[in-house]
Amino acid sequence: MYAEFANQRMLNFFFNFYDMPFTDDFVKKENAGIEFLYPIDIFFCNDCKTAQTQHDVEITEYYEDYQYSVGLSSLAAEFMNRIAKKYAILISCF
Repeated sequence: MYAEFANQRMLNFFFNFYDMPFTDDFVKKENAGIEFLYPIDIFFCNDCKTAQTQHDVEITEYYEDYQYSVGLSSLAAEFMNRIAKKYAILISCF
């Protein structure tokens, strides 16, 4: 296996999240136990010192009925506005 950042074979398996739910989904009490789960293996690269996965998750089924849009969140909009203003100031300094 190769590390994404270092492109080296220096990966060591160190943890598995068995049946890990995606963290951006609110599960109602009546739907508990039927949420989207996927096992996630975590590896550590001794070369670039990053923790990473080595697989892609098939998410087509997960996003089939996905109803969240960041554009509907006033909190997210305010956060993005603050970041834009911060970086606009930094860019203007160059």
